Amino acid sequence: MKSYYTISENSDGIYEEKRSKFIAKATHIESENEAKEILLKTKKEYYDARHNCYAYVLGEDKKKQKFFDDGEPSGTAGAPIMEAIKKSDLTNILITVTRYFGGIKLGAAGLTRAYNKAANIAVENAKIVKMETFFNVSLTIDYNLLSSVEYYLRKENITIKTSDYNEKVDMNILVLTEKIEKVKKDIIDLSSGKINIEYIGEELVAIDI
Repeated sequence: MKSYYTISENSDGIYEEKRSKFIAKATHIESENEAKEILLKTKKEYYDARHNCYAYVLGEDKKKQKFFDDGEPSGTAGAPIMEAIKKSDLTNILITVTRYFGGIKLGAAGLTRAYNKAANIAVENAKIVKMETFFNVSLTIDYNLLSSVEYYLRKENITIKTSDYNEKVDMNILVLTEKIEKVKKDIIDLSSGKINIEYIGEELVAIDI
């Protein structure tokens, strides 16, 4: 798993130029089917608009990319929306920009600028998070070692995901990939090898930035 940036909450932005109104919406997506559903809803919501343009990027590697001009001159709508996404290094995001024509032609340069500005406003209004890869690690701890372990985890800012208090304490923690070997060694050292450590797997966790 690779780390990447995305949005955790949907957002919008409005830009007006020469009486034309550009309504941008940024939405978190996980698949192309989800993008298609949102695009259908957008067309229904703004059925009276002249253009519903969009761009989206999907995947940790950002390899799935698509943009659409919806009748605007080629390269003046979808591409500048895509540029706003790439500028912020985002993925798993769809940005739609709906245009209501104000009666004055903007020209290719004006359209390109307006679509890009509307998309940028939506990105600026979004909550951006970094998706980081963490190891989910299981610890089985004797009660006499619990306070030492909890102190160490607090000191290292390691998240305790769950704790079950049975005959021993069964604890799940989330450890950044690059810290896993150090954390494992530290826990073994502080417990003289008396804590059982198991790797459950990897998971992506949203980190506020």
